Amino acid sequence: MNASVHSTTSVSIPFSHQIGISTTRLHAFGPRGAEAPTIERFVPRGDGQVRHAEPSIRR
Repeated sequence: MNASVHSTTSVSIPFSHQIGISTTRLHAFGPRGAEAPTIERFVPRGDGQVRHAEPSIRR
């Protein structure tokens, strides 16, 4: 394990992320991926459908 992690001050921020403050490095710990910072009701679900572009407006 990196020894610098033990000598840093950690600060909690929203979405269960944690950032270690160091003078030499920035350590970021926490969930990763699309679902981590996303509210449950906004997580897209589907079976691989592709949304096609809107048809052009004809005059």
